[in-house]
Amino acid sequence: MEQEKPPAANTGTGNPTLPKPPSAGSSLVQSNAIAELMARLRKEPLSSEIFERRLPELQALKPSEVVEVNVNVRRAAQIVLGARPKLVALREQIAATYRIFDFDQFDSLEEYAFLLHYTHALVLGASRLPRCPPELLKDALALQETLHTDCASLITRKLLDRSRLRNLRRGRGYTDLASNLSILGMVLYDSWSDIAGRSATSIEDLKRAQELSAKLIQVASVREKQPENVARANDLRARALTLLTRAYRRARFAAQYVLDSDDALDTVAPPLTSGRKRHKSPRTNAAATLEPKPADITAPATAAGATDPTTSTFAPSTAGAIGATDKEPFMT
Repeated sequence: MEQEKPPAANTGTGNPTLPKPPSAGSSLVQSNAIAELMARLRKEPLSSEIFERRLPELQALKPSEVVEVNVNVRRAAQIVLGARPKLVALREQIAATYRIFDFDQFDSLEEYAFLLHYTHALVLGASRLPRCPPELLKDALALQETLHTDCASLITRKLLDRSRLRNLRRGRGYTDLASNLSILGMVLYDSWSDIAGRSATSIEDLKRAQELSAKLIQVASVREKQPENVARANDLRARALTLLTRAYRRARFAAQYVLDSDDALDTVAPPLTSGRKRHKSPRTNAAATLEPKPADITAPATAAGATDPTTSTFAPSTAGAIGATDKEPFMT
């Protein structure tokens, strides 16, 4: 039986390629492969850790430097992750060709791709309108009905002043329900000396009303902040895309000179947008026979290419995202 070769070592910082399962009966090889894989996985940085480490770099970008999100960000990240091993293979040639090259950005391509994935997930998470847990809403509605019924009975028996309930709301929003529970609970609590033993309501019910009211207010507060959270997440995603496109553009420029072929360049490092205008290989220009200038590499990157409607990513609109909280009907 032919012995299977061990998996090739992963030199990057991204997700390792899973090794092929060894032949049946080779328990020693299998245990070694699993141990090696687990050791490598423990060394892999999580996307959240990459985000925390790269956050100062994101925040350092000026608003004028941030590009518009006009590409499918997931696809862009996948393209860069796929191109990175091929670009790394050209690293020595690039270093030998250019006197000055920003290898810090070149070596950060993988983390920039993971960073873009993570910030895109932040946008998707912030775009989902938070809803009240069904059980909380069910309990709150039931308790409101119970307390309101008891108050109506006490008013009929002249044990409670009707005017004290004049601030009850008729809306169906979370803040309306929270306010009603708070009012009903406080009115009954303040009148407890007069109604004790004459109502089915207990002190525990009144305490529960205040607890449910506080939880509903918290839910409403989170919903009101959703547009702000979406805007912040969109800004972080645009900044992550800026870092990625800037580093990838410079890596492609360097690879283009080394490969001396547009077709070869697109095979090694495909463009992030389709339908972009082709640039002539630097070697096709007589002036390009000279050694590339450092400014060609270190000059600030320009904005990304024209918007491609077929690849543009979903950008949640914050307009009318939640509306007036007090007016929104309950949704379970």
